[in-house]
Amino acid sequence: MKRRLIFGEYGTGKSHHLIELRDEVREGVEVDGETYEALAVYVGNLGLSIRRLYEKIVEEILEDEPGLQDYVESLPDVEPDSSVDEAYQYERLQDNVATNLRKIVTHAREELGYRSVYLFIDEAEDIEAENDEQKVQRFIRSFLHLVNELNTSGLHILLGFSQGARMAITQYEDDDDSLGNALVQRFQGDDIYLGDLTESDVKEMLIDRMDVHRTSNRGEISPIVEDTVDVVTEVTGGHPRSILQIYSEALNYAAKVDADRIDGDAIVYALRDFTSLVRDEDLLSGEALTTLKKALEGVHPDARDDFERLEGRLIGEGDTIPENSFSDGVPGALMSPITVEGEDAGEIRVLEKRDRHGRYYYVLSEEAKDFLFRGKGDEGTEIQKLDLQATNAPDKYQRYLSRGLALAVQSMGKGSLHKDPVTIAAGRYEYALHLIDIDRGPGKREQTVAVGVYNGQEIPAELLKLYVEAYQSRGATFGALVKQNQQQSAEANKYVNGLDSEERQFVTDRIIEVNLSTDQRDNFIYGRLLALGDSEIQAEEMVDGHTLISEIGIIGGLQETFTETILPYPDKVHRDVIEHLEKNDTREFTIGDLKDELDIQSYNLNGDIMGGLRDQNLVAKSGNRWVYPDIENDKPPWYEIYRRLNERGALTMAEIQDQLTTEFALGCSRGDENAMVQWYLDHLQRQNYVEPTTVEREGEIHDAYDIVSVEDQYNEARSRAQSRLNAAQELYDEAVSLDAKNVNSYKNRIEDYSAQLEQFDEVFNPTHNDLNEVRGLIDDIVELEEDLEDAVSDRKEKIVGDAVSVRDDIDDLQRKISKSDVEGSFGSQLDDYDEELAELDTELESLIDNEQYERLVKRTGSIDDRVDTIDDEVEQLLGVKSKCTEKFKQLRDVADSTEGHIDAIAAENSSHAELEAELETIESRFDDYRDQFNSGEFKGALSTLEEIEPDLKSLKEQAKGIEQQQQQYLKQLDDLDPEISDEEGKELLEEGRKTVKKGDFATAPTLIDDLREHAKGPTRREQFVAALREYDGSFSKIVTETDFDEPEAFSQLKDVYLDSTSDVEDITVVMANE
Repeated sequence: MKRRLIFGEYGTGKSHHLIELRDEVREGVEVDGETYEALAVYVGNLGLSIRRLYEKIVEEILEDEPGLQDYVESLPDVEPDSSVDEAYQYERLQDNVATNLRKIVTHAREELGYRSVYLFIDEAEDIEAENDEQKVQRFIRSFLHLVNELNTSGLHILLGFSQGARMAITQYEDDDDSLGNALVQRFQGDDIYLGDLTESDVKEMLIDRMDVHRTSNRGEISPIVEDTVDVVTEVTGGHPRSILQIYSEALNYAAKVDADRIDGDAIVYALRDFTSLVRDEDLLSGEALTTLKKALEGVHPDARDDFERLEGRLIGEGDTIPENSFSDGVPGALMSPITVEGEDAGEIRVLEKRDRHGRYYYVLSEEAKDFLFRGKGDEGTEIQKLDLQATNAPDKYQRYLSRGLALAVQSMGKGSLHKDPVTIAAGRYEYALHLIDIDRGPGKREQTVAVGVYNGQEIPAELLKLYVEAYQSRGATFGALVKQNQQQSAEANKYVNGLDSEERQFVTDRIIEVNLSTDQRDNFIYGRLLALGDSEIQAEEMVDGHTLISEIGIIGGLQETFTETILPYPDKVHRDVIEHLEKNDTREFTIGDLKDELDIQSYNLNGDIMGGLRDQNLVAKSGNRWVYPDIENDKPPWYEIYRRLNERGALTMAEIQDQLTTEFALGCSRGDENAMVQWYLDHLQRQNYVEPTTVEREGEIHDAYDIVSVEDQYNEARSRAQSRLNAAQELYDEAVSLDAKNVNSYKNRIEDYSAQLEQFDEVFNPTHNDLNEVRGLIDDIVELEEDLEDAVSDRKEKIVGDAVSVRDDIDDLQRKISKSDVEGSFGSQLDDYDEELAELDTELESLIDNEQYERLVKRTGSIDDRVDTIDDEVEQLLGVKSKCTEKFKQLRDVADSTEGHIDAIAAENSSHAELEAELETIESRFDDYRDQFNSGEFKGALSTLEEIEPDLKSLKEQAKGIEQQQQQYLKQLDDLDPEISDEEGKELLEEGRKTVKKGDFATAPTLIDDLREHAKGPTRREQFVAALREYDGSFSKIVTETDFDEPEAFSQLKDVYLDSTSDVEDITVVMANE
């Protein structure tokens, strides 16, 4: 079981972090490279009831894993039985809670496969607010018991506390030991502190918040003006929630005024009368701001207008304003004390002057800041006393002041402090310098800086000895000394003059001196440093390290010195990146390309790191992609070696290193100097800027390096460019002959490159830039050659492809002819076509094999046209045959159908023989068709069928009509048969059948009417017709209401409908509604 405490005051993000941690754990925990499932429980408040705490834990567990519901319900209630003695009931409740939680955790791990269970408890605010000592004591004892009982259960606890809650639980005593202290000790380990943020933390927080809501400019502080971050961090003390609320209000203001960025004006708006979340006071007093503006009215006519115009930059951005931004006379007036009225009546100076390179700039004075920002904190008389002590005893407090400076730098997140300082005895006291690794940003190596403070009358030799020791034995590459314009003592000067050149250079060039102004000293800088540095004073809470370092300005001085004096030597992984760009210097890379090709993790290579490498000129950028830096245009660090070789001639490795270290600090670890210089030389050699040589020094020959002759390389490159251009011209001519695409654009490029090459003929003393331009031209010409080769190749493929396509068409057409099975004159014609097609195919094949592309283009088009003509003619021939076959099949079906109708007509009917004779005549005409078709006379055969068609169809209709009349009358007679019983009727019935079969359809109706007179009752037909009338033609009612079933009813309906003499004119079908 692991236990940790997380400390943080209101608004520092405890709840946010714990809830995020819970959600991440629910996604799985990684152990030894494998991911396991884990339960995560978040409880918002520890409370003062062990039973309620248990209930909240169980509720959260079931929310994360509903599968535990049945098991939890099966557990006994934690409330003790009524049989338990009242004195022991609370103790039994504690045991039951611990037992049940242990069982739940065990069941989750063993039965459901969870690796572990995590409990995140956010606040102990009820403890902090409770005044009942006994109630707090009892709960602390219960919770301590629960923690002890679950020690080996696999339940890990992260407990959140404010400092107030911690004090509340540790103030009560139980015997000789504090229960609260015992509880805190159970959670001892790497405690987590969520405190106020540094400027860089604030910037990162704001970027993260904005990135959630935007799709562009991700990772940038825009639209926030970066200078406002310093101001807001300072006045809020870095309190996260306060910062977020201020920027939220500033964002609303910017939206209201249609501003495209959050600048100082927006911040002043948001800060004004904003009540601190940690102190009961306004951060920027609106009353004070109004009072100050009124006071400006009597100082200068333009003072108030200027101040109101620039107040966003002065107050909200802490900006340095150039003199020409003010009206004439205003800066001078505002540098003098002015009288402000009201509760804090007195005199203050509004502006302070800064001198930069001979130009004057103005900033808001510290007095004005104190007047406006009344909530910055009260350092009070304690800091003043400490300042007096440090001023009166500089040697005694030197080591504490230095420690305070180092701690303040570390508090800003700008570096990490070494454990042990460098010390030296100085009379009765001890001087100390503290080593701190200053973070220079992504892609830049940290620099170890020895930082110190001295406020005595003269800089003593002992202090300088400390800096030298830090450089020689502790790896310091720079020093930083905060002082107040003191000079070195005579002894110190003597010590420096006695140092060797390397050590003397470190002291004179590598120690950055920061001289405090009178105003800064009046602001108790030394007292505040002492409060931070002397751990026995217990005054740290009165000092904001971030504000202190910002006032001193040491970080800016160090970073500026780093930039100007360090020659970088990147880490191995970043050297690999640079060398990969060099090996592929014709390409442009994204960061993703570099990570993939070099198998680099994101934490070792990202946009910030590449930006840091670019700041040092180790890489360059082309648009949004990364490239290797050009030596003369981008001036990477190794350019410094080339410059010196160019100025001084050949130099040995040792001489090169000496030359570099006279002006720069080598940005490598001690002992790696030779490797770093060699790495620089390797780049210059591979780029043909330097080459190995030898030099004579004092009669001895030494290995050395010198610049490469540019002229020889230039002439060779120019000749190579002409050769490549000639090759491109030949390719262009071929492209024109083949009618390739975009030939005009290639012509333009050839003319442009030819003109450029002619210009190089006029260069008589070429430089590396000239050489690089010729090489660049060669690259362009080679690219043109490749484009032309692609264009010619594509065109040839297209020409061959077109010819192959025509050959495929020929093959298809020949197969069609071979399958036609046509004889006669048509057959001979098809044979001629086939022979011609074979000749055309052979011609195309020969042209392709011999790569006669120009001839192939012309012949392919002609042959394609001829193949299309032959295809049309073959199709026409084969189409007549197909029509014959199709038409013959159709007419045979009609003939067969006609024969069926004739066969159905009674033989006694004279029409039967007549119709048969006509059909036989048509069949003989079919014989004529067959003869024509088989002899290949397809057109004549088709004409014969077209002549047969109308006669055959007419014969079919005639036979069909006779058949239908015969069937109709015979059906009526069959229906009457059952109803006739007398002899006369029977004879009349027989006569009727004979009459119908003879085809006397004129007499048949009369006979049928006579027969109905002999019928015993109505026939079925008459009954059906009567039913139709009775039920108004409803077929369904006839079926349901009469003795007609469906088959008979349908049969009757068909007969009466087909009988032209019946009264049924039409049949209507009723559809069901959809």
